[in-house]
Amino acid sequence: MGGGSRLLTEAEPVLCALPVEIRDQLPATSRVMAALKTIRTLDTGALPRADSARIRWLQSTL
Repeated sequence: MGGGSRLLTEAEPVLCALPVEIRDQLPATSRVMAALKTIRTLDTGALPRADSARIRWLQSTL
């Protein structure tokens, strides 16, 4: 399995663990890459620290 595939595999459960308010802003698709591209533009300022950390990690996978 390549490094990119591994990152996508690791990103999927992190995406699923995000609060509903954030997941509702993601594309209505099961494609992880589409969700990651949207995550790239989210503002994490008002989120709890744990959620902000998850989003920053997801943003770093791109």
